[in-house]
Amino acid sequence: MVWPRAGQPPELLGNSDLLLVSRSWGMTLRMAQGREHQNVLTEALTASNHELGALQQQMVRARSLAHLGEMAAGAAHEMNNPLAVVCGRAQLLAGKLSDPAAKQDAQLIAQRGQRLSQIITDMMEFAKPEKPHLQPIALSALAEQAIADAVIRCGGAEHTPSVTLTAGRDIPAAMLDATQIRKAVVEVLVNALQAAQAGQNAAGAQAVRVLVQHDPLDEQIIIQVIDRGPGMTEATARQAFAPFFSSKPAGRQRGMGLSKALRWVELHGGTIRLDSMPNGGTTAVIILPVNHGAASAADKSAIAAPATTAPVSGTVGPRLNSPAAGPSAEALTPQILSQNMAPGPQATPVLSR
Repeated sequence: MVWPRAGQPPELLGNSDLLLVSRSWGMTLRMAQGREHQNVLTEALTASNHELGALQQQMVRARSLAHLGEMAAGAAHEMNNPLAVVCGRAQLLAGKLSDPAAKQDAQLIAQRGQRLSQIITDMMEFAKPEKPHLQPIALSALAEQAIADAVIRCGGAEHTPSVTLTAGRDIPAAMLDATQIRKAVVEVLVNALQAAQAGQNAAGAQAVRVLVQHDPLDEQIIIQVIDRGPGMTEATARQAFAPFFSSKPAGRQRGMGLSKALRWVELHGGTIRLDSMPNGGTTAVIILPVNHGAASAADKSAIAAPATTAPVSGTVGPRLNSPAAGPSAEALTPQILSQNMAPGPQATPVLSR
């Protein structure tokens, strides 16, 4: 029907007119569908480009790690034997010298040689870490042991801020390598404790908080380490996981802690994110997949956990003791190290309950 002008009767469309209108509407609908399809293809192409870019970055990083691993392996092979001789001879010389200044110089040679050996070991751990040995792990207990280790690394409970640990209920066990994940959490905690000390005011350093939670939707364990230190600039946060990067004065740190932590977590399909701003503190978020291999309720009695644990929620601090222990020296010749090697900074934690 064609609507007429005022005062005229309506006119009915003929078959040819109806066919023309039908074709016009069909063409309009096809054009609309084509535009919608084009938009869908554009969005899919954009998403594919983003995924391709991410994969390319991963490939570049994998190649870089492979090259670093080869370099570290070559350096370890070529340098460890001479370093063992240097350190051992310096120790023997220090034991024979009577002049205090000369004795101190010989000890310094041994210490610096040992430091160089540890740098090579750190490079090897970063570039060629061991394959994770997965077993069901209780994350709450693991976090508490990591806190104890970190406090000892920072000088003991009397010299570090307190650490509070809060864990959610019904956190499932996760299939993880307990040693690698514990060391990763320790490295993150050490950074948080040092930041809390650097940002302390007249009232002292504020406590570092550790939260362990379960995300049932994504089946992930989320560990948050929160400090109220000076925070980081955007540029520092971007480089925080780069090997040998450190915002601290030269000579204070090797800058490998967060790099190794991220490497260990990535081996488990997880990641670490830093949320920080200058003068606003830092929150390090460790995300780990639970995996479908987590222990069932029937297997909970077999869940691996540290031999000595304390309540899940509370403050870790004054209960810790710090006995002296020798340094890690796998790269040095055992025969030379057996001759009065000076103790290093590493220590074995002991929990007093």
